[in-house]
Amino acid sequence: MTPQRYLIRVNDRVLGPHSLEALQQMASMQAFDETALISPEGTEQWSVLRDSPELRASFFPSARKFQFKDKPFTAVNKPTNEPISVEEMLRGNIAKAQPFEPTVVAERPRPNRRRQDFVTAIIFGYAVIGLIVWWAPRSSFVYVGAVSLGAVYTVGLYWVLYHVMDRY
Repeated sequence: MTPQRYLIRVNDRVLGPHSLEALQQMASMQAFDETALISPEGTEQWSVLRDSPELRASFFPSARKFQFKDKPFTAVNKPTNEPISVEEMLRGNIAKAQPFEPTVVAERPRPNRRRQDFVTAIIFGYAVIGLIVWWAPRSSFVYVGAVSLGAVYTVGLYWVLYHVMDRY
């Protein structure tokens, strides 16, 4: 006996005939949903898939519901009639605490190259400014510009090296 095969209508297109396994695979890939029309092969009796509970359950199984297992609750703290003061709680915590002894690692002092780098950058920057003045036409505008550029460069470099870069 051959297994039952079905035609399915999705978006006004008739697909099939397909076996139940093929339709289950198509449903798992979401090729159709519960509003699709389905008909057994050889009949023209179309019905909405959600109206057939057995086909709906085979194509769209209900999601498993997860539940927590019941676990017995045991009280950790024993009820007492005497209130505990904060000082007693702190004393108990201090008694249980391990003594903290920080480990001291001897660090080599880092060499400070800030001054050397500052002087090197100043010499290089002034050399560049000097080349610009040498190639530029001789005028008072060029000289004033070069002195202004040198002052801004010096102040900016000092600010970056000594104020922005704190751990240099």
